[in-house]
Amino acid sequence: MPFSVLRAVAWIVFVEMAAMVVFGWYEFMSDRLEPLLPIAFTGAAVACWPMLPSAGWGVFKGGNICRNTPTYIVAVLVHLTFAGGYWTYALDDAKFDEIFALGLTVTSLILVRAYSDYKKQFMS
Repeated sequence: MPFSVLRAVAWIVFVEMAAMVVFGWYEFMSDRLEPLLPIAFTGAAVACWPMLPSAGWGVFKGGNICRNTPTYIVAVLVHLTFAGGYWTYALDDAKFDEIFALGLTVTSLILVRAYSDYKKQFMS
């Protein structure tokens, strides 16, 4: 997988996580969401910041599970599935869906970890 693709996906995932966190805090301020969820997703969004040395899953001492291109493509497709579900639900119904948000968060951590691992191996 080209490094430019990994970098672009990592930054898109980070921006998407940040938007999800902003929407979560908006829901909390509107008294429609418990405070623990925006706090937890804020922590996960910070872990997805691509500039961290072990970004994504690596913050939690997890290894890179996307070691080859087919696995990475499957992870991107699963992420797009959760992203489509979450943003459709958030924008159409104006509600924060915890299940789609959890799937989006886990796949985001996995994708950013793949970028971080590649950067650490080949760019140092």
